[in-house]
Amino acid sequence: GIIYELKGNYSEALDHSRRSLSIKEKLGDKIGITYTLNNMAGVYSLMGNDEDALFYYSRAISMREELGDKKGIAICYVNLAELYIRRMDHRKALEKLLKCTELSKQVGYKDMDSYAHRLMSESHYILGDYKNAFQHFKIHLELKDSLFNEEKSKEIGKLEAKHEYEIAEIKQRQEELHRLGITKRPPYDLEEAGDTLASTQYKNVTLLRAKRTAKILRFSGFLVALIFLIIQMHGKRAK
Repeated sequence: GIIYELKGNYSEALDHSRRSLSIKEKLGDKIGITYTLNNMAGVYSLMGNDEDALFYYSRAISMREELGDKKGIAICYVNLAELYIRRMDHRKALEKLLKCTELSKQVGYKDMDSYAHRLMSESHYILGDYKNAFQHFKIHLELKDSLFNEEKSKEIGKLEAKHEYEIAEIKQRQEELHRLGITKRPPYDLEEAGDTLASTQYKNVTLLRAKRTAKILRFSGFLVALIFLIIQMHGKRAK
């Protein structure tokens, strides 16, 4: 069903999704059912059939509430918001996005939280609420930067673990060779060499973070100036 959806063959996508739904209902696979319902709603939305899309999103949300699947509910709400944005009903979109951010925070779903705040920023901007547009865009950037830092921290952790293992392995081999009288002790300190390598890796990551932060600050400054200019223009028109 998903493959047909990506190919733009929506009737086939729905046909296979219905078959999948029937099988999952017979198996009692409630989690699987919610994913199929959400996918079907998405296909109907792409077809412009909002009535059926809303029906299937509602069914998916209801089942996910029974299962306590807050992450899944958050996904449904952002999908609903995108539907309302397409219909230019930004107030309803904001209602769904607010629920999405609340649930995303509860389960630590930062990716979805960041995306929802970006959509909220765009909807507020279209409604002429530039203050809230800026505030939500700022939160979006902060969450995005936090995700970036977390990813880099994980990468550093992996590099450090790999490095420590390699140093320990080399040291063990050299000590074994030394005991056998095949080699002399290494003329340099492996731990000191390792510290130097780790320091270099840390500096590289720190520099990358600094560049990203500077880029975000420059963009935020530009956004503030743009919003201020728009507010001034609106004020002049009002006069």
